[in-house]
Amino acid sequence: TLKDNLDLVRFIKQVQEYRHDSDTPHRTLYLCRVELWWSSSLATGIRGMQVRTQDAAYMAAVGKWFGVLLPLIQPYLYSNGGPIIMVQVENEYGSFGCDHEYISRIYDLMHEQLGDETVYFTTDGPGGYHCGSMNTTQLLTTIDFGVGGDAAANFEKLRKYQPHGPNVNSELYTGWLDHWGSKHATRPAAKLGSALGALLEMGASANLYMWHGGTNFGLTSGAQQEVFKINPTSYDYDAPQSEWGDLKLDKYWAIRNVTSQHFPGNKMPVPQSWPRLTGITLNPTLQAILWSI
Repeated sequence: TLKDNLDLVRFIKQVQEYRHDSDTPHRTLYLCRVELWWSSSLATGIRGMQVRTQDAAYMAAVGKWFGVLLPLIQPYLYSNGGPIIMVQVENEYGSFGCDHEYISRIYDLMHEQLGDETVYFTTDGPGGYHCGSMNTTQLLTTIDFGVGGDAAANFEKLRKYQPHGPNVNSELYTGWLDHWGSKHATRPAAKLGSALGALLEMGASANLYMWHGGTNFGLTSGAQQEVFKINPTSYDYDAPQSEWGDLKLDKYWAIRNVTSQHFPGNKMPVPQSWPRLTGITLNPTLQAILWSI
């Protein structure tokens, strides 16, 4: 059951209400497809399951999961007046595998329930276009890169594999994730403004990933596989708005100054930072081993 922190419908409704109450109607909802395939595989507990493949057990789990998930989001698609403008079929799959039939099967599962009016897309970095994109207008490929990426070169490379489609960076990295044992990752505000400006100058669209830092609750923080690095519970990401809600004004103004040149009608006031609790001392006295809980 999707409830409490997993209450997706409640979250979508909040996004929709905020969108309707705002002077910036381009605010929409973004959910990373990684969480969706992770959820469908974890929920089964089947040993030996090969995730993100045509493994029969995995595809059955995905189909079952989509049977629960997709009917929940269907009323909130953009075509139905909702805030979900696109649906992501895969995320950076080209860095994981190279089976276009698998991608097609995932697309078919989604299309069966969400229909022709939905815009379907995948996302890949510059090294994953060949395996992660398909030469079809039914499944658009977007790209992702951070403050050091070359927008023009990346889109030019993409068009070798998918000649037609909009230029979209669906994950313009505003910062980076942290790892245990490393310093907090940061990215310069000026470079973020330049990267966003380059995209807008060429008429491309961009989604800021992340705008608001968050928290990986429970056991959802994850790790990187290539060189095993564990992520902490914090997903502050050096985002323009911190994990605890404060604005990082250098990044906020770098973004706002760039966007105001292209969208001059935005006159929203600067959000205020949240008040901090003071005078509180915590003295933990109990401890437990994670696996004993």
